[in-house]
Amino acid sequence: MFTTPSLSLLPSGAWGLYGDDQLLAELRSVFTDPIQLEHLVSTAEAVRLSRVAYLRAVEDGWAIVVPPVARFFSLIVHDERLLTLLNGSTVHPDFSREIIQAFWGLVSYARMSDKDDEDYAEWTFPDVIAHFSPRDELPKPKPAPPIKPPMSDQIVPLTTAKPEMLLTAALDLRHTEYRYGETSITCDQLGALLDLSARAREFVPGAFYDTTRRPYPSAGAAYGLEIYALVARCDGLERGFYHYQPFDHHLERLTIDSNHAGRLIEAAVESTGGHVDPPQVILFVTARMERMNWKNCAYLLAHQDTGALLQNLYLAATALGLAPCALGGVPQWKFTTVFGVSPAHEPLICAFLIGSARLQN
Repeated sequence: MFTTPSLSLLPSGAWGLYGDDQLLAELRSVFTDPIQLEHLVSTAEAVRLSRVAYLRAVEDGWAIVVPPVARFFSLIVHDERLLTLLNGSTVHPDFSREIIQAFWGLVSYARMSDKDDEDYAEWTFPDVIAHFSPRDELPKPKPAPPIKPPMSDQIVPLTTAKPEMLLTAALDLRHTEYRYGETSITCDQLGALLDLSARAREFVPGAFYDTTRRPYPSAGAAYGLEIYALVARCDGLERGFYHYQPFDHHLERLTIDSNHAGRLIEAAVESTGGHVDPPQVILFVTARMERMNWKNCAYLLAHQDTGALLQNLYLAATALGLAPCALGGVPQWKFTTVFGVSPAHEPLICAFLIGSARLQN
């Protein structure tokens, strides 16, 4: 049993908690104020780990990470037996009461206990992870090429269009529409929508990496988003699954059994609470991480890029007289199992329904 606790400043600048002469845990902090062992022991009480904390294996133990405070504190547990004391347990056969209290004191000092969860009561755990996690890992040195390699040799050329509606009018009239017209959206309209929203206008060589020029902004001009289409009902376009090639402005027909369309259509309708008509076309937006992960905040930037693309899709759909509806609730696994796109390489960010608009009385 470890009986006597001590707290020492390590050469790294971290505070090390010792049991007798063995290093049990260390608190790494950006703050330089001294920590008094007597204060930790005298004020400590049993703790439960924050609900927004997670454990991460590191070379010399386990790192307790609480994303909202991770910029300030990192607690490395070298003796994993201490982890059993983070669920409200008050005793352990291998540690004295003083060592247990000192460990609790470090956890509380670093704001890693559930007593500090009130500030994040409105946050879900995944949202905390996505928003607050430190981005200290070194990214890859160079991104993948700006255009994804062809996925099929079955090509459907798309047309372009220049609607006459002014931008100010499109901004004013833009809205989500759940009902479609009696006729289907046409292939020409779908081509015009993608041309106005996402087509790559120009290839731009660069010193560090090549990029393209497109009608929406992208962090670092990376343009790592990909668009896939499920076509259920479109005049001039065969029912099935497609990938959009933005530089040549065409659709690549994917060899996927069209019978799989039902599960994605059902998921799209469910994500609107059943309010939408059976979709005519669903566009799925993914983030090609190998293109974006040279930045250490790639996932955050992918969402920012998607917001810009969605606004383009809405405005273009409005100008073309179509019925648009953005979706955020299509399950990743349903998209993955149908399209066969790895979520590790291209996570699904959102979906977008598009169809013909109803005639206004």
